[in-house]
Amino acid sequence: MKPAQAKEIIKGKVEALAAMADAIDSDFDVDTIARFRQEFKIVRAFMTFIRLQRNDSKLKVPENCKYIYHLSGKIKELIDEKEHVTGEDEKKELVDMLVKTQKDWKKNYAKNIFPKFNDKISVIDFSKLNPDLLDNFFNHIAKESINSEHKND
Repeated sequence: MKPAQAKEIIKGKVEALAAMADAIDSDFDVDTIARFRQEFKIVRAFMTFIRLQRNDSKLKVPENCKYIYHLSGKIKELIDEKEHVTGEDEKKELVDMLVKTQKDWKKNYAKNIFPKFNDKISVIDFSKLNPDLLDNFFNHIAKESINSEHKND
């Protein structure tokens, strides 16, 4: 795979993250959160891959993006838990925590977080990345995606 192709793929994934985060911001849908987290893991893995290939400790996912990722996980977990709790007191406590976490999301999520991240990716020089290693990375990601889809069936 050519480095320019890899760059476009990752930029597309970050754009998809932005769209999913916007959707999460409006309705906190569990399926959207799950897809968001799965795509985020791919982008995070790619940033780690690039950092290691280029030996550049500055290439990292921005902290505000990581925070949003963690908040989305907490929201998903609370929604899932709420569905399985039968006691009214426990359910009320979970709903209160969920509302608090959703407010934290609203407070910390901004529509420009992921576009800024995409701008950061745009200035990275991918030309020195080995095409075979890029192929291996994306082939591995594709296999992982297929395996995770089969687990969910």
